[in-house]
Amino acid sequence: MRSLPAVTVEPEAEYADEQRRGQEVQHQQTVLEAVDILAQGAADLAAFAEGLEPVAGETVISKQYASAFFGTSLASTLTALGVDTVLIAGLSTSGCVRASTVDCCQHGFVPVVVREAVGDRAPGPHEANLFDLQAKYAEVASLADALNYLRSFPR
Repeated sequence: MRSLPAVTVEPEAEYADEQRRGQEVQHQQTVLEAVDILAQGAADLAAFAEGLEPVAGETVISKQYASAFFGTSLASTLTALGVDTVLIAGLSTSGCVRASTVDCCQHGFVPVVVREAVGDRAPGPHEANLFDLQAKYAEVASLADALNYLRSFPR
C-alpha cells in the first residue's frame, strides 16, 4: 500500500493548488506570546500568507517552539493517517526548518526539504543548513521535483 505524503507550509500558489489534489495537508502556525507580538510591532506575525490559508477540513497545528513536532500532535496525527513522507517548507532554514526536519526524521518519517520553499536571514546559514540537512537527515529537493512527486498521486 502506498501511503500519502504530508504537505506542511506551502511556498507558492502553484504548490498550494497541487497540495489539494488528494494529499493530506498539515498547516503549522507559530503561536507567539502577546509580549513578543508587541515587541515585534505586528499582530499578524503568525498569520498564513495570503492565498495559502487552510481550507475547510485541513488540519492546523499550532506550535510554540522551533520544531513543528515538539509539543504538538503532528507526529501522532501523521502516523494515524499512514503518512511516511513529509515535504517541509518555511522559515528559517537554520531554525524552525532545521528543527522540524531533524524531529521529522527522528519520528521515523522521510523529510524532504523543498529548496525554493525555505529561506533564512542570509545565504550563508541557509546554504550551510541545507548542505548539513541533506548530508544527515533529509532529502533536499527542488520545487519542480516536489510538485512532480505530488502529481504522482491519484486525485
